[in-house]
Amino acid sequence: MTSIDAYSPTISIKTTNGSWDIGAYDHANYTDDLVFSYISDTNYNNGTNSATAQIKFLENGHISGHLDGYSSGVRDSGNSTATTFKYSASALAYGDFTWLAAWNGYELRATNKNIFDSVYLKLAGGTVSG
Repeated sequence: MTSIDAYSPTISIKTTNGSWDIGAYDHANYTDDLVFSYISDTNYNNGTNSATAQIKFLENGHISGHLDGYSSGVRDSGNSTATTFKYSASALAYGDFTWLAAWNGYELRATNKNIFDSVYLKLAGGTVSG
C-alpha cells in the first residue's frame, strides 16, 4: 500500500462492550495522523461507526483529541491546576470577580478587570481622574 484516503486501522482490540483501535488517518485536512480510538458495539452495530473517544497523534508532534461526554476540568499548561468552565451558572456581578479571560491570538490568558475600570466608570456616569 502506498497511500490511504480514510481511516486504516492496523490493530483492533475487542473489549466487552466495544473495541480500541489504532491506525493511520489520512483524509482532507488530516494527513499522516496516528489515531487511537474507542467505538462501542452499539454504535458500530447501528451503522453510525463514530468513535466515542479518539486521540490523534499529528505528524507535527501535536496531540489532538475529543471525548463524547464531559470532562471535569482542563489542566493549565503553566501550573497544571484544573480549570473548569461553568457557563450554566448565574452571571457574576462586577464585584464578584477579579480576572477576565483574554485571547492573544494563540492562547487564553487572564487579565485583571481593573484595566477596564475607566471604561466602566464612564459608562456608569462616573468620572475618571489622574
